[in-house]
Amino acid sequence: MHALKKILSLGLIPLVILALGGSVVIYLIKTKPEPKRAIPPQIIAHVEVINSQTDTHTPWIDTYGTVRSYYETEISSLVAGEIVSISPRFQTGESVRKGDVLVEINTADYLAAIALQKANIAKAKETLLTEQARGRIARSDWQSSGRKLEDASPYTLRVPQQEAAQAAVDSAEAALAKAELDLKRTKVTAPYDAIVQERLASPGSIVGIATPLGRLIAREKAEVRLPLTPDEVVQLKLPLAFRLPEDETVDRERLIDVTLSSPAYPGITWPGVITRTEASVDAKNQVIYVVAEIKAPFDPPGSPLPIGTFVKARMQGKDLPNTIRVPEASIINDHFVWVVDGDSKLRRQTVNRLYSSNGMVIASLPENAPPTPYHISVRPLPSFRNGQEVKAETKTRASESSTANNDDVTP
Repeated sequence: MHALKKILSLGLIPLVILALGGSVVIYLIKTKPEPKRAIPPQIIAHVEVINSQTDTHTPWIDTYGTVRSYYETEISSLVAGEIVSISPRFQTGESVRKGDVLVEINTADYLAAIALQKANIAKAKETLLTEQARGRIARSDWQSSGRKLEDASPYTLRVPQQEAAQAAVDSAEAALAKAELDLKRTKVTAPYDAIVQERLASPGSIVGIATPLGRLIAREKAEVRLPLTPDEVVQLKLPLAFRLPEDETVDRERLIDVTLSSPAYPGITWPGVITRTEASVDAKNQVIYVVAEIKAPFDPPGSPLPIGTFVKARMQGKDLPNTIRVPEASIINDHFVWVVDGDSKLRRQTVNRLYSSNGMVIASLPENAPPTPYHISVRPLPSFRNGQEVKAETKTRASESSTANNDDVTP
């Protein structure tokens, strides 16, 4: 019995301890103070902005093309024969004046042809005089017979014979004129002031009619065919040569000045003017081509502009009043920008894109838009929302220029 009590006492002790411990734990849990809920600090986004104010902006439009000659003529022979002389200026790269003799062809055959035609004329005139004399005799004989002259047939009065003789004289004179023209054509001359692009003729060569002798390009002017997109066309007042007035004069105010440059000739520019617009649109890429002319591209004081040079053409668009100028990245969906107002809160502002180039956009504002200047976010985030508080940081001019490498808009 004593042993049983001892065993029971030893088994109850741990149970009592566990019960007391559990009571203590329960008490501590119930009396534990409520933890204070931490309020996270408000995070205010830093927004890089630029200051933009409505003004009159003028876009500059860049396009590219290849210089080509205004006139390019293949010089050919109009008569056949042996080349006996070539002008020393008829060499590739040399300049020639209008009327300069480039090639001379042997004239012996053509001098003989002239002499032959002169002989034919003399013979035809002799025949004509003979027939005229016979006609007079026939008229006299007919009247002497007492008959009326009106009753005589033309053949009796030798009228057809006289007409045939007169036609022979006319034909011989025309043949003489042709022979003299052929003699003149033995000297091949320059049709205008030009530069020799290529020479194919050599002394002693036998040439026929239409044999190519060389190629000339005009010195007077060159031209460049320039493509423009529909957006660029809207910004220009293009000269429409196919809609000239009745007097067919070109209004100088309708022409557009253009400045040409080429990476092959750094630091050099050439002035030109857009004189006409082609009347059709390229069906493949929907661009419109205009033609710029360059006066005297080879003459001083400027540097010569070789034919075939790839050039950049820059022209000034029309003024766009009451517009703002912002970076391309600032515009969302081509429809709006984020503006930081005076309370440092974001506001969505609707804009209308008018023209863009080199990372900068000219845009107009709705009539009911708040007055400028605006602090416009340079790189808006997708998480932006109306009324969101932000901290604006004005973008410096240097960093702005890095966004648009070339300032293609004149305020």
